[in-house]
Amino acid sequence: MKIYPTLEETLDCQDAFFEWCVAHDTKDWDRLRKCVAPTLRMDYGDVKNDAFEVPSEQYVQTADVNHLVVTTQHLIGGVAKWEKTADEVKATFQIRVAKVKWRDQKCVDEVAHANAHGVCTVPFRHLDGVWKVAGLKPHIVWVLGDPHVFFGDVEDMSDGLRNGEENK
Repeated sequence: MKIYPTLEETLDCQDAFFEWCVAHDTKDWDRLRKCVAPTLRMDYGDVKNDAFEVPSEQYVQTADVNHLVVTTQHLIGGVAKWEKTADEVKATFQIRVAKVKWRDQKCVDEVAHANAHGVCTVPFRHLDGVWKVAGLKPHIVWVLGDPHVFFGDVEDMSDGLRNGEENK
């Protein structure tokens, strides 16, 4: 029998993912630290055929470095499905992400831009009374603009996270 989260759990999980999105868009890394679980499961299988776990602080530091010359806007829409197990909730969100890559940190001269459309499955973990983002599994349906703006960044971030794991 399928178990569904309560209304309060779904709203709390949506809030956690909203915080994750806004933290990336505003480059507020302290805000990001507050809404993610201590370990994140990143599944880039649809983009890079790669999945791994990463400590949250390493994830935040890599996001910071990879966003020095990038601006984003993450828009989340309807939730297609909810699943609940004993220790987590998973939700599949409709998502649209706009990204602009800039020549340097002044963010004046644009190098490339793109908008990705798809869905993202997000696992959430309940820790110390708060639901937190515990990973991502994006599925990009189509991209308007330069796809390398997305796929290159995913590869760079994935490689950066993997290299950090290996250097421990």
